[in-house]
Amino acid sequence: MTHRPQVATPATPALAPTIAVELFGVPRLVAGTRTVDAAGRTLADLAADLLRRRPTLAGRVLDPHTGWPLDGYSFVVDEQFTRDQTHPLRPESSVLLVASAAGG
Repeated sequence: MTHRPQVATPATPALAPTIAVELFGVPRLVAGTRTVDAAGRTLADLAADLLRRRPTLAGRVLDPHTGWPLDGYSFVVDEQFTRDQTHPLRPESSVLLVASAAGG
């Protein structure tokens, strides 16, 4: 019997960069921590993994089905506010999860 290597898809967290997502305000209070390591090649992948790792965020900060931030919350990626689910991430990306009003 030959061993066939497992083929990973782009959404496979093992191949995606792991990023320390910083939480501010309500997200921090609900999660009970300042940072959560999550993996993703895109912001949507990262959000889904964040939900898996911190299910306490479901319904309060993140959509319980997709992990995407509910209205009133946004990501800041490399100092830019964004809700673009296709936004690509790199291992060195800086990602924050904040209330949208935090941007002024």
